[in-house]
Amino acid sequence: MSAWYSIDMPYGYGSQYQLRRWVLERTDEFNAHLRRASPTLDEWVDDIAWIAPAAEDHHELRDGAWSAAGLPTPSPQEAGWWPQRGPVWDAVAKATGRNGQAGALFLEAKGREAELRSGGSRATDPESISAIRSALADVQAAVETPIGSDWMGPAYQPANRLAMLYFARCKRQPPVPVWLVSLYVCRERYTSVSGVVGPADEESWRPIIRSLHDEMGLPHGRTVLSDWWIELFLPALAPPPTTPPATWER
Repeated sequence: MSAWYSIDMPYGYGSQYQLRRWVLERTDEFNAHLRRASPTLDEWVDDIAWIAPAAEDHHELRDGAWSAAGLPTPSPQEAGWWPQRGPVWDAVAKATGRNGQAGALFLEAKGREAELRSGGSRATDPESISAIRSALADVQAAVETPIGSDWMGPAYQPANRLAMLYFARCKRQPPVPVWLVSLYVCRERYTSVSGVVGPADEESWRPIIRSLHDEMGLPHGRTVLSDWWIELFLPALAPPPTTPPATWER
């Protein structure tokens, strides 16, 4: 079925718009980009099937992403390692290994520098705050960040995404085949934000990403999570014409 009518948010909406275009209109090409960007994924995976975003709605998966992807229990929340109301994912895919094993890709998309940081953790319950701090401390120890690195502030969003990867790959035994995808859209236009245009290419994105990683205390070299953390740089797609061409195919 044609995916032409699946994109009902306006051009210029940002990385969310571009992500939907790539996932829903160029699925095979998008999956091929991911496999080329990650030798571990390419070696392991047999099939990648995106379950969010979906053509019919804009629903983003949160705590239910683990079970929706068919991953073995317990999830981070079910294990009591992370509190309820965890990360909200821009995209989630079921991944099937060559041996039939269930895996998943959890994706976060960015189109401009301001999107890399947030207002910090919004948790207010003391038990939730304690659980988050404990989990983030586990991750920091594993990736060898300096003692005292603050992941509860502006760097909280990338930190909690990294925590989900750590849980799957390091906390769970046996490890669960999960990949974290950081998608960076190049030259995206934000018509709703005074015509802002995002970084032009990977070379432009790199120092911005490096600044964030330095703020988090992440080492410049490889860590125990590097093999399963995919950084993907793709161009912003031009707006489609107002009506689909007669020969349009997915």
